[in-house]
Amino acid sequence: MNIFGFNRMVRYINFNAMSRFFVVILAVSWSYGFSQFDSLGINTPWSKGSITHVNGAKIVGYIQNNEKLHLIRCKPDLSTEENAQLINEDKIVTMEYYDAELKKLRRFASINYKINVSAESLSDKAKHLSFKGEDTEDVALFEILMEYEQFAALSKVSKVDLALRQEKNSIYDAATGNFIDLGSRTKKIGIEYYEEFYFFDDSGKLYPVLILNYLERDKENFLYKKYKPNLNRSVIKKHMWQYWEQVEEYLDKNDLRMKVKDDFLKLLEYYKELEA
Repeated sequence: MNIFGFNRMVRYINFNAMSRFFVVILAVSWSYGFSQFDSLGINTPWSKGSITHVNGAKIVGYIQNNEKLHLIRCKPDLSTEENAQLINEDKIVTMEYYDAELKKLRRFASINYKINVSAESLSDKAKHLSFKGEDTEDVALFEILMEYEQFAALSKVSKVDLALRQEKNSIYDAATGNFIDLGSRTKKIGIEYYEEFYFFDDSGKLYPVLILNYLERDKENFLYKKYKPNLNRSVIKKHMWQYWEQVEEYLDKNDLRMKVKDDFLKLLEYYKELEA
């Protein structure tokens, strides 16, 4: 499957027709506190690559993709910072560059999607997308992780934000010896991000599959815990039905848990082998 052309789903790009496919989308949602400025990806390295702009122009050179802040810059060479150009995500059709740290070519595409919110219990945790109701439609830039015969794996990192939690507020009544409930308040406890996996079918709908929360607490808020992983096993089974027996056997044999990111990615790699 040629990922740089989801027919009807990627803006301005023509893809090879497919009878049926779905896409797994990994999206990562970042949160920030200004006290943790070094956590904002300021030192993201430059990588050699290219960008296809919505105006049809192809920009070739070096790319700095700060996924934590959604800041994408490009320049023709590494000799100077003066020629660095900032490009908004919504102006990008495709982008690819070689990541020296991960030792792989990374590819991105702007994709139209719809989300049936009422059918997905995980949607409220997907911080990087806008869920406005039944069949919400939007477009976003996703990373292409892997391609299969009938689906592909994608990922996304959303902007950083504060980690906020609801905290009960009460006072002690010495006269009665009881606590008086004063309701709840919103409290900043640090920074956090979400790592989000989806299935994307040929109708253009996203189905949340796995959402992981990573929390970096402020020192005084050490008692707060990160959100537990949210896994939609039924959606995985529905889309991997053709090889589901092999999938379950592989998970059990290798003691893998789909709620763990590395294990889930191993499953995606194994699924690729099943199609070979």
